[in-house]
Amino acid sequence: MRISRGGKGCDSPRRLYVYSSKNLTRGSLVNITITGDPREVKFIQNSTIMIVATEYTQVLSFYRVYAPGSNYSFMYSVPTPKTSPYSLYKVNDTFLYLVHYYNSTPIYKMILSGNSSNWTFVPLSNTATPLKTPAQMGIDFFGRIWFAIYGLGVKIYDPTGSILLTTWPVSAGLDGILMLDNYELYLADYDNNQLLHFTPNLQCSLP
Repeated sequence: MRISRGGKGCDSPRRLYVYSSKNLTRGSLVNITITGDPREVKFIQNSTIMIVATEYTQVLSFYRVYAPGSNYSFMYSVPTPKTSPYSLYKVNDTFLYLVHYYNSTPIYKMILSGNSSNWTFVPLSNTATPLKTPAQMGIDFFGRIWFAIYGLGVKIYDPTGSILLTTWPVSAGLDGILMLDNYELYLADYDNNQLLHFTPNLQCSLP
């Protein structure tokens, strides 16, 4: 298993590197041309297709994976509802969530119907936070949506995204979230250059 990271800074053109999930050593450079800053990748169809969310564009790019870590071929791009697609949360091969790093924007469901490029985007309108910037989301064991929002902290919604359960102003500098199965929680605090780690004792209680 491998993980990929978007490169940002002085690199031009932007690059994706492949890292080992066992020891975090950097492996090969993914040889694809990228416009904007790659922020997250997800793999579908048994890792034969790679989806790249790229900030400062308004598309998601799809690549055929012929040899993991070395051989990729561009397939097509899909326009996104807003600019700066930033992060993806995969439920299955035909259903993902998309978050834009764009002010006051909600989470979008991303649903595949019909052929391989027919993706539909459905907003979870109640997840938009005025004058704040969405960053990343996670889903816990009971289906609740944990939403990291830059400039605010974390909002937790019911599984439909229609009911706000609580707001947690843990830090206004968040730009990443990872929820493990045992509720172990990691938050990336960009402004303070730190990784926050929590092991909360939570109970499942939905309205």
